[in-house]
Amino acid sequence: MIAATRRNLVQEINRGSFRSDFYSRIARVKVELPPLCQRLEDIPILVRSMLKDLGELKAYQWVRFEVIH
Repeated sequence: MIAATRRNLVQEINRGSFRSDFYSRIARVKVELPPLCQRLEDIPILVRSMLKDLGELKAYQWVRFEVIH
């Protein structure tokens, strides 16, 4: 399972709004990434990947993808 949140779950546990037993089950490997708005260079890569996956799923052929600034 992959889970994502903007909240600090340790703080949420301390406040009593998140269960510590659930946290211990899901927090096996933590990957912290800055938000996408701080990684604008990643957007074209992600879009190409998603379009490729969609094309394979729906049997569409995407001819060209360009970044418009």
